[in-house]
Amino acid sequence: MFRPLLLAFMFCLSALGLRGQIKSFSPDPAIFIKEFEQFIRSAEDKPLDAELELFLSNWRGARFDAVQQKNISKLCNSMIQRGLNIKPYFNLVLTSLNAFAYRKLPAKNLQQWQQIADNLLGRNPSEYLSFLQLANNLFRDNTIFRDPAKRWYAKSMDFDILFTGQIEVRFKKTDLICRTLFDSMIIMNTEGTYVPGKNLWKGNGGMTGWERTMPGENMKVQLFHYETDVQTSGYIADSAWLSYPKFF
Repeated sequence: MFRPLLLAFMFCLSALGLRGQIKSFSPDPAIFIKEFEQFIRSAEDKPLDAELELFLSNWRGARFDAVQQKNISKLCNSMIQRGLNIKPYFNLVLTSLNAFAYRKLPAKNLQQWQQIADNLLGRNPSEYLSFLQLANNLFRDNTIFRDPAKRWYAKSMDFDILFTGQIEVRFKKTDLICRTLFDSMIIMNTEGTYVPGKNLWKGNGGMTGWERTMPGENMKVQLFHYETDVQTSGYIADSAWLSYPKFF
């Protein structure tokens, strides 16, 4: 009985020691990736290991260029030096980078992500975590807001993540969609800015209608300026133009 307990205790000490060995990562990409792999595997988490394998494949398969690799290692180095935990922080970094590579997003998105991450890293850890979660959703499937009851997302992959004293996500021409458990709403051919700190989408232009509930009526509404609190499933427009050929 004593021996198995002793072995288990020694194993735990070994795992803790492994994590303790890595206090920083090398700036050399070839050395960094080995140290990073060792660090992530120390969590002994199978789903995380699977994400790591995908990341290693992307890294060694040149899905990130030399500049991107340097910036990724720099960011991870800053994170580990601040003592951020593997989960959720490094896990979100891994999944975001894998989504970026898989969806072949523009290089500007990764650069914007890295610059804002560097800016927020020295601030409140909860603010940094919120940003990582936002970027993770954007990179994976263009989601700007999600809760158990609804999901707001854009159809276009053309977006910019900016920091202007607050985080903003700007979409050019896109369809904005809200999908709930029982219904959905779409504003077509619109553009806008999402401010996650306020859960607010500010939109310009766009068309919506009732084709699903009123098929064949060709009833449409042209929006000019509108806003939506993404915690709800509707929007408020300051003005709109109604087209209903059946009557006018």
